[in-house]
Amino acid sequence: MKLRVAFLLLPLFLLSCSKKPSEAERRVACPPSSAIPFQITVVETPEAKEIHDITNQVVTLLAAKDYDKLDDLAAKYRASKESYANGVWKLMVAYDAIAAENDLPSREAWASRQTEIQEWVKAKPESATVRIAMAKFLRNYAWEARGHDWASKVSDASWKLFGDRLNQG
Repeated sequence: MKLRVAFLLLPLFLLSCSKKPSEAERRVACPPSSAIPFQITVVETPEAKEIHDITNQVVTLLAAKDYDKLDDLAAKYRASKESYANGVWKLMVAYDAIAAENDLPSREAWASRQTEIQEWVKAKPESATVRIAMAKFLRNYAWEARGHDWASKVSDASWKLFGDRLNQG
């Protein structure tokens, strides 16, 4: 029994005895990048590059209000059914770019994106592409309102906004 207690208390004792390293110790522990005998190079795969290109193209067209080209691009990917090795369709990459699948940095950015999509709906009400993009956007916007915390920690106001946006979608 005493041995178990000792094993339980030993880590706590050792943690309480630790000290922060001095500046000299940190310099020795972490050599400057020039001392590293190799260079780190980030390589973007052709697939990742194409995904970034599609995303940038779609966001640029949306900002420019070039709805015809957005519809044409979606129609092209819809007809070709092109996909990546992991099974993700290029059409979904385009929708995800419109729908802010990777989150937007602020509430203002979310509201701005919603306004951009609503203007597209007004300009091209017969477009299936904008309707699908709006539904996906509202799902993501609902999750932005709810947050990603445990359900028990979400406020009643956030739940209401989450439900309203999902119903709108």
